[in-house]
Amino acid sequence: MALSGVLGLLVGSFLNVCIFRLPRDCMSLMRIHTRCRTCQEATPWYDFIPVLGWLARCGRCRWCGVRVPFRNVLVEILTGILFALTVWTLSLDGGPTESALYRPLVAFLVQAWFVSALIVCAFVDLEFRIYPDQVTLPSILIGVVFSALFPFVHRGTFPSGIENLNVAGLVSAIVGALGGAGLVYIYGVAARVLFRKEAVGLGDVKHFAMLGSILGLKGVLITLWLFVLFGGIYAIGLVLVGRRLREVPTSPFVTPAAMLVLFHPPFLRGMLPSFLRSVI
Repeated sequence: MALSGVLGLLVGSFLNVCIFRLPRDCMSLMRIHTRCRTCQEATPWYDFIPVLGWLARCGRCRWCGVRVPFRNVLVEILTGILFALTVWTLSLDGGPTESALYRPLVAFLVQAWFVSALIVCAFVDLEFRIYPDQVTLPSILIGVVFSALFPFVHRGTFPSGIENLNVAGLVSAIVGALGGAGLVYIYGVAARVLFRKEAVGLGDVKHFAMLGSILGLKGVLITLWLFVLFGGIYAIGLVLVGRRLREVPTSPFVTPAAMLVLFHPPFLRGMLPSFLRSVI
């Protein structure tokens, strides 16, 4: 777990690059050389050491003193924690047999990608109100392909009547992706008709397709229910403190919901109504 946490810190540093560059389309992700946005001085490599690099320069550019967003260190810490949590969750599923030693590694790689995609999408959405296609679309493909090649990485329920696990994984991932996209699209149309407001966009549709490719149709159903629940709690809270309802990004509600379904903690069952408890 400790090693996975350290790996998460390193990956989190790269995710910060993705969060900044993808929505702005200002620079290739493969270009390592980075400059301060204010003074344009080159940033030395040791400033990119996760957390420590930010702390060593007190959260400021070493050349001009402008503040470096706290978001950078937050993303690194969050990624490290979630990578460690991924390993811990996989260890609860039981140890691998001698003929399947590769399974934990493959499962970790897929879930680490999934977690990283959720983090990038969440922070980009918070700032720009979009989910980047450069993340969601490849993640849909990765979810479908890996669910077919390695069915044990798929978190959904396989359809009955299909004996071949690879085919079952493929079908479940495709149904999950299409179902996730369809459910959110229907939700958006219903909200537009009932409230005369745009509730979700095409980016949300593709984002839920990404979730469905790994979590399956039932996992997406739970995620959508939790999303509505969290959003409803937020709206009620605003009303109680006397503030007006306003448009907010969907990621603060969708991302925690998807994380809960991915890691399926025991208390999740207690949060769900009876008609959903049977699916996890």
